Amino acid sequence: MTYSAQGSITIKRLRNGDNFFISLEVTNGIPLFQGVVEKTGAVSPDWTVAANQPIITPRVTSARGNSVSLSMHTWKYNGIALNFNGTTTDGWTLDSTGKFRLDASTGALKIVGNLASTVNIANDALTYECLATISGVEYHLT
Repeated sequence: MTYSAQGSITIKRLRNGDNFFISLEVTNGIPLFQGVVEKTGAVSPDWTVAANQPIITPRVTSARGNSVSLSMHTWKYNGIALNFNGTTTDGWTLDSTGKFRLDASTGALKIVGNLASTVNIANDALTYECLATISGVEYHLT
């Protein structure tokens, strides 16, 4: 039997007695799912179309209501770190695969290329890592 943690929240207890709640939110309401027509290879929705591109935004909140700042945003796709070294348009920097864009100020990830295909119909995994700072103390989060 296979289990999947979807819509879950990670909780991290801090040395100061506070807790971080970590979540990834699809902030523009576009589902993280693509279907493929086997005979034609057509992908739906087409994430190369700007109106169809999902945006995943990391959120870290403090149980005590303290201010948390995030930096050093790192995303991995199927275990491989994405390298955001491409062109920047409207605050979004393209990665070397041409399938993702990063908003370095928020850590948000926009999927701008199709991930599903006739040879990739399995579930893919995105992993987010950052440095969260609260009251001058830094914590590495994944």
